[in-house]
Amino acid sequence: MLGTESLHQLDVHGLVTVCSEDAKMSLAPARQTNHYQPSNLLNQVKQHQGEILGFLDSKKIKYFTVDISTSNDAKEQMRKKVGNPSAMPPQVFNGDKYCGDYQKFFDAVEEGKPEAFFKL
Repeated sequence: MLGTESLHQLDVHGLVTVCSEDAKMSLAPARQTNHYQPSNLLNQVKQHQGEILGFLDSKKIKYFTVDISTSNDAKEQMRKKVGNPSAMPPQVFNGDKYCGDYQKFFDAVEEGKPEAFFKL
């Protein structure tokens, strides 16, 4: 059961990405990149990420963020871990275990089974 006593740390990869302290990525210095995305897609990514982070905050589950928008290497590493070369953020991991994307998170919360989604 999720609660305030939870000491789990999770990785959530997204526009602003979350990664556990144990699995912190070593990233090369940020390179200048240009991203061209329709603003409604960017807003949707931010909204989905906010919902996941808000949930984690409400349950006092520790996490930290890694911004994949500043590093193509980080984005490619996220996609490799997911197993999908076109995976879009946010993506959630618990250590090295892939939990899923926003839709899987949403479905798990709706079904009352967020513990299963977060692999807690």
